[in-house]
Amino acid sequence: MDFKNKSFRSHTAYTSALKNDLPLNPNLVEAERKFLQAFKMALS
Repeated sequence: MDFKNKSFRSHTAYTSALKNDLPLNPNLVEAERKFLQAFKMALS
């Protein structure tokens, strides 16, 4: 299964989309931080 690559690619797209929204929605900062923590745990 190509899970890691797929997640990482979609996460990159997700992050660049988020960058435009962050000033409007500070909650996304917290969501992003939690996502990255979960992502690192999944990779380890």
